[in-house]
Amino acid sequence: MSADSKVPAESSNRLAFVFYLVFIVSWFLHLGARAPVLGAIRFDVWLLLFMTLLSIGAGRRDSDAAPQESGRWLLIVVAYALLTVPLVEWPGSVLSYGLGAFLKAALYYFFTTRLVTSSKRLAWLLGVFLACQMFRVIEPVYLHVTEGYWGSRASMADWESMDRLAGAPLDVINPNGLAFVVVTALAFIHFLGPLTKIGTIVYALFLPAAFYALALTASRTGLLAVAIVGAGIWLKSRRKLVATAAMVGAVFVAVPLFSDNLRDRYLSILSSETKNAATASERTEGIRVGIEVAMRRPLFGHGLGTSREANANFGIADQPAHNLYVEVMQELGLIGVVLYLGFLRALVVDIRRTTRAVKTDGPATLVTRTMDALHLWLIMNLAFSVASFGLSGYEWYLMAGLSAAVARLCAASAERRDALAGVNLTSIDRPPAFVPSLAGG
Repeated sequence: MSADSKVPAESSNRLAFVFYLVFIVSWFLHLGARAPVLGAIRFDVWLLLFMTLLSIGAGRRDSDAAPQESGRWLLIVVAYALLTVPLVEWPGSVLSYGLGAFLKAALYYFFTTRLVTSSKRLAWLLGVFLACQMFRVIEPVYLHVTEGYWGSRASMADWESMDRLAGAPLDVINPNGLAFVVVTALAFIHFLGPLTKIGTIVYALFLPAAFYALALTASRTGLLAVAIVGAGIWLKSRRKLVATAAMVGAVFVAVPLFSDNLRDRYLSILSSETKNAATASERTEGIRVGIEVAMRRPLFGHGLGTSREANANFGIADQPAHNLYVEVMQELGLIGVVLYLGFLRALVVDIRRTTRAVKTDGPATLVTRTMDALHLWLIMNLAFSVASFGLSGYEWYLMAGLSAAVARLCAASAERRDALAGVNLTSIDRPPAFVPSLAGG
């Protein structure tokens, strides 16, 4: 790229990044629903269009690295989904909804990889993302405390039911979805919050609201997920005794505050003698039936975004498969499952490789802690995927994009250090002027 074209290209890239941050806020906080005028003009679609045009206008930069392995596998999955649209059961549903939802989620990888080109931009992206997740936790808690809001109910034995906290009315997530948001926010704020004094204060204030929200969701999957994140935090902690005391103390304070129904629901993870045990066994039955539904179209599936439609017509519930792999099987078929597992395997390998690179070459605390958070988030997502859908969710693709962006920052940092080391070695090889030359006696 010539020097004359670098300035406008850099301006285009910077503006695209600003639009990307706005898109993240709009995506997670549903600005189109909160401000109907934004929904009427398809605000998110315009943002995506502007980001794409600006990114293309910026051209390819010398610092742009080749995509990681997970990026290549994601491209294969996208190409497969596009090419098989005519072969699925409901191509109309794919074109009207499923394809758009999946591509919007997958773009998190491409825009993160393309636009996060510095530690400053990484900090902005993580800050906006984390702020959105915290808001999604605090809003329903506030509504619950001030207005008695719950948002969902769960069935129990003997025709009983219990209230469960879901996302705020404008945030379309069920209690398990809210639990996922809580644990996601905890994983990131634990590592990123202490980087600044303000972040430390926000972390301390957010913890009680987060655990309160998680308890009110009555999400068994969420409880297991927070246990995984807690174990990961303990393993990564340098003060394991303090971490142990804090976790044990939190359990002793929280458990007595649980209602009888809430304790019963969490005990149903281990016991079949509880009122909530039936709903736990329904998950296993749902997976079995979901696989049977998928086998109606074993090769190419029913189509992107049609898991709920397929289960409503041929299964036992009008809802998506509550298992990522069954969902992929239903929507993309067995071939799609193989390709998606290839993507997930590549993602695991990429994050492990980037984590090692950060520990070896990454001097910045931000990238080190980002990879710590990503590592825990990956493990938590893999556990959550057994009991939740997510093919068209953002999490896998943002995770892959962040790993690629951090890997590029580490590579650039290593190149700079190598260049400086070369300069220092050159100066060392040349003796100072006051040292007499051996040749001159």
